[in-house]
Amino acid sequence: MKLINNICFYLNHTRDVTMYADLFTKFEDKKICFLFNNLFKEKKDNNLNEYSRIKKFLKKNYPKYNEIHKLSDIYKKNKYKVLISAGDIPTSKITPKSVVKFVIKKFLQKKDVEIYDRNFLEKKISLNSIRFPNNLDRNIKYFPEKEWGRVFDIFFICLKIEKSLIEKKFTNKKIYNIGFPRLDKKFNVGKIRKKLIKEFKLDPKKKIIFYLPTLSIQKNELVLKYIEELKKLSKHYNVIIRPHPKDQDLHKEKFNIFKKSNLKLDLKDGRDTADLILTSNLIISDGGSSVVEAVYLGKKVIIHNWQRSVNTNLLENRFKESFRLDKIFGGKLLNLDSLSDLKNINNVILGKDYKKKIIKLNKKFFFTKSKKMDVVKIISSIYDN
Repeated sequence: MKLINNICFYLNHTRDVTMYADLFTKFEDKKICFLFNNLFKEKKDNNLNEYSRIKKFLKKNYPKYNEIHKLSDIYKKNKYKVLISAGDIPTSKITPKSVVKFVIKKFLQKKDVEIYDRNFLEKKISLNSIRFPNNLDRNIKYFPEKEWGRVFDIFFICLKIEKSLIEKKFTNKKIYNIGFPRLDKKFNVGKIRKKLIKEFKLDPKKKIIFYLPTLSIQKNELVLKYIEELKKLSKHYNVIIRPHPKDQDLHKEKFNIFKKSNLKLDLKDGRDTADLILTSNLIISDGGSSVVEAVYLGKKVIIHNWQRSVNTNLLENRFKESFRLDKIFGGKLLNLDSLSDLKNINNVILGKDYKKKIIKLNKKFFFTKSKKMDVVKIISSIYDN
């Protein structure tokens, strides 16, 4: 295999570019390349669309950093000196072996049976493989994934608990606390706020609420119900909704309901959600990384608990996993069934006690600035040795 003397960033989504941007832009462009995982065969349409979106996003926003390859083009041919990956999506394909396993498990009436053979290839295509925290949400019960032991040499962490969890499962792994670079950078909040007010044509006299739902399967009647609630809320506040980016490919009907709602929508590819969270007076989310990011940034966030109105057996597994960080945080935060609950929403926005609850959660789970290491220096050292 040919050794490529590059720092390569492994991509699955357009938002990954935003996640890595404050890192790769610290290096010379000739040292940087990107690799798109097009071998995740379970969602072919999503893969094709996402690759095009990434190329377009790079060309528009980071024209100097435009070297991108598909995994299928370099696998078993090239190996990178340093590869940085979140390790969240493997390659997958249907093989005779995977079909046999599928049939046996079905016969034994196992639950959640998959027909795909999945593999993480990061170590096979790199000399130094680094696991990068792609978001702040975690299922603490299963972190780190057991496959990562043979996939990554080095772990970057952002949660206090992660070091002990990694050391418990794996030996001889290098672990560095880097915090969460995308959220640790300096933000000109006033400038961003003015820009967003202009972009979405907001009333500067009103408070700003961003609704940031996680990826989920929902019945149309449920979506229509809370859209009406958001319309009522928008009479009192600037309300902007950012549907989950993957909904446009995976849940098209739900995504189109949002588009036809006449509510203010943020559909910008690659948007840094930190801009939305930091300029908000309140974040509302039903789970996922947006909840945890809001706490990390010390911003007020409440939970839209629409799941309480749905039969538990119909919910996706991640909404039932009590060891997920968003669930742990959600248990400490205000949960609302209705998005038009003006009394509780007003109290959170105007009150001071709720902010104290957010800060307490932040201190319990995240490192202070003085405890975070310089991620650029770490990568440079690995690259130069």
